[in-house]
Amino acid sequence: MGKGILGRLAAIAAAIVPAAGCDQGPMVAQLFYVGPIVESVMVDATRNGPMMALVYGAPFPGREPETRAGVMAGLSKAVKGRIVSFEERVEMVANPDVRVIVVFGAPKNLNGERLCRGEMPELTVEADWTTVRAVFCTGDRRLSDAEGRAEGLSGPDDPRFKSLMHDLGVALFVEN
Repeated sequence: MGKGILGRLAAIAAAIVPAAGCDQGPMVAQLFYVGPIVESVMVDATRNGPMMALVYGAPFPGREPETRAGVMAGLSKAVKGRIVSFEERVEMVANPDVRVIVVFGAPKNLNGERLCRGEMPELTVEADWTTVRAVFCTGDRRLSDAEGRAEGLSGPDDPRFKSLMHDLGVALFVEN
């Protein structure tokens, strides 16, 4: 009987280990969140139309429009129970001071508050990894901050990219 249990455990371990080392899904972490203020500002900013969202960096060179569209769609789907849309054109938003800034290829030591102040770091694209940082700002004030990454994305239509953008939005707008 003990041999049967050990055999089953070995089979389970053999199935898990290869899966854990290959093709990991997106990983997202909430770095900063200012409690209920985030939801209040988000609701107020979207009361009369879309919220400003700015996207920097090019994780898929030559596919920037599709990448921006994927970011906007993922952020929109992250907010449950409310229709929220995002827009890059300042003339299309009611309050451009309230915005999400999404940066691909940002350095690991990036300070999210600096992004809210308009300071843009030098961006780099990693060959195998897509890295992204996002901040939710009102004026120069950071309300929330999240980062994520995923390995081996093929482009903005890759389901893992869509998942990464959704999870990034959840980390920005929902307290963990």
